[in-house]
Amino acid sequence: MPSVTNTSGISFGLTNSTRQTFYIQLRARYGEPRSSVVTLEPQQTVTLVLASGSLYQYSLKHEYQVTDISVKIWHDYHWDIARLDEETDRSRSTSVEGSMFDGVRIDCRWQDYRQFLTEDQTSRSYFKLQGGHYP
Repeated sequence: MPSVTNTSGISFGLTNSTRQTFYIQLRARYGEPRSSVVTLEPQQTVTLVLASGSLYQYSLKHEYQVTDISVKIWHDYHWDIARLDEETDRSRSTSVEGSMFDGVRIDCRWQDYRQFLTEDQTSRSYFKLQGGHYP
C-alpha cells in the first residue's frame, strides 16, 4: 500500500474527450435539487482538489446513463471519461468487477430519467416562467 507523502491537496483532472455532455455530482448528494452539479462539455477538463489517499465517490451522468465511480489517489492524476467503457469491459473480462484501476473504480451503472438543472438553467426557466425571453 502506498504511503501518504503529500498532506496537502492533490489534483484529480477529469477530461471529457467524448462528444457528449457529462454532469458530475458527489454521489452522496446525487439528485438533491440544491447540490452542486458540474457540467463537463465535450473537450473540457475539470480539476478537483482531493486529499491524498482519501476515498471520494462521484456520479457521472450523460443522457439517462449514470455511472458511479470511486476515486482514491495518492498523487496528482488525470483520468479521461472516455475510459468508462474501456474499464467496464476490462472489469467484466477479468472477473474483478469493482476493483480499483489506476485509482478509479467503476462501482455501478444505472438509468436515471430525471434531468439535472444547473443554476444557470434554473434561472433561465424561472425567467421564462415570468414571460421573459432569454437568449
